[in-house]
This record gives sequence, C-alpha cells and structure tokens, in this order.
Amino acid sequence: MRSSKNNRAVVVGIVIALGIAILAIGIFTLGGQKKTFASTFLLNAEFKDVSGIQKGNNIWFSGVKVGTVRSVDFTPKATVVVELNVEESIRPYIHKNSFAKVGSDGLIGNRIIVLYGGGAPAPVVNDGDTLNVESLTTTDGMLDTLQINNRNLVGITANVNSLSQNLLDGKGSLGQLLAQDDLANSLRATLISLQTAAQNAQIVTTNLVAFSNKLNQKGNFANSLVTDTMIFKKLNRTVSELQAVVDNTKQATAQLNKKDNALGVLLNDPSVASDLKQT
Repeated sequence: MRSSKNNRAVVVGIVIALGIAILAIGIFTLGGQKKTFASTFLLNAEFKDVSGIQKGNNIWFSGVKVGTVRSVDFTPKATVVVELNVEESIRPYIHKNSFAKVGSDGLIGNRIIVLYGGGAPAPVVNDGDTLNVESLTTTDGMLDTLQINNRNLVGITANVNSLSQNLLDGKGSLGQLLAQDDLANSLRATLISLQTAAQNAQIVTTNLVAFSNKLNQKGNFANSLVTDTMIFKKLNRTVSELQAVVDNTKQATAQLNKKDNALGVLLNDPSVASDLKQT
C-alpha cells in the first residue's frame, strides 16, 4: 500500500516537472519570437493622431521588426506621445533626423510604428530622444478633402453653366461673336486681310532675300558697287563734280538776273529790249 502511494507521488512529481519544463520552454520560445528579452533602448514619437496604436504593437524598420510600443499617453497639448522600445542592435542605423509614422501590417492588418529615413551627417539617436513624425492621412481626412473637392466642383459646374448660358444669350464679346453674323463676317474679313498681309510680307521677305543674294554674287554691278572701294570713290568724285556744275550754273543764273552787265540788262530791261526791237 505504501509502495503504491510512493509510486503515485513520483508520477505526479514527474508530471509537474514536465509541465514546468514545457511552460519554461514556451515562455522562452515566445519571448524569443517577441524579442522580449532582447536589450532595448527608449525612443519617443509625438503624434496628433495615432490611428489606433496600442501598447504592444510592433515597430518596424526596413521591413524588419525591431521593437514594440511601450506606452501611449496624452500630453497637455492634446497630442499623443508613443514610447518605443527599440532593440539596441538597431541603434547605429537610426539617426536623429530619422522619422516615425503610423503604418499598417498589410492592407487591413494591425497598426504598427514604422521607422525610416535619416542618416549621416546627423548623429545616432540617444536613449530617450524624440523622433520626427509624419502625419498619417486618415479616412476622415480623406473624406474632408473629398468634401472640399466636391464643393469646388459644384462651383466650377455652376460657373460653366453660367458661361454657356451667356454664350447662348449672346452676352459678352464671345457671345456676340457667336450670335451676330455681321460681327462674325467682320472678324472673318479681318482674318482674310491679316492672311493677305502675311502673304505680302512673305513675298517682300523673299524679294529681299533674292536681292541680298544678288548683292552677294561677285561680278555684277550691284556687288561691285557695294564692295569695290574704287567704284565708290569714282562715284563720289562724279557726284562732287556734278555738284560743282550745279553751283556754277546757279552763279551764272544769278549773274543773268543782275542789271549790272550787258546780258543782264538785255534780259531784264524792257526798254532796252524795245529799242533793240526798233533797231
């Protein structure tokens, strides 16, 4: 009887020992997966809206889990400070100019904190530093933006309707242009005149190009006149001589108009001309 009780106690002891061992293995296994026993340091991030972040949510860096959310608390400014437990081995990769943002683990998964960005020359973070944050576009924010866009679209639609009605009623310059045939005909005639003027300008330009090409052709008189300095000097001398002839002619004419010489008296004195006629 006593031996049976001893055996039962031994079995119970063995079962309890196995249970404790399994429990310990489970705790260490889960702790290893959750990195509960890894050495960590503390970082802070202050958000206006954490969108459901809770204590124990994961922290990711470059797609790798590097810690968990330690606490979520309000500040006197009505913002939310999130304390982050981050693995010590990740510290060399997180700098003071790094950012923290609220993300999602998958399309509709749990909320997470994502660390990203930053680098040299900014120094590595210290324990207790506060990271810069990026605001998360929430559903409410998107709905507010959509509502503003809808109001703007309604206003644009009303303006388009008013503009189209004014065009149909012949109001404004464009409306009159569409409604009045004489104004449209005048505009059409103006456009035709502009087109004719453009064609004439093109013809003049073509002629000027042809003329300039002729001037640039060596051997003709126009090119020689423009480029040959000897011809230019001769022309200049001829012009001077013609000017001298004109000056002499003016002097001779002036002498004929005077009465102090025989030819001038003969041409200008009627009595002399009468006496000459009688003679």
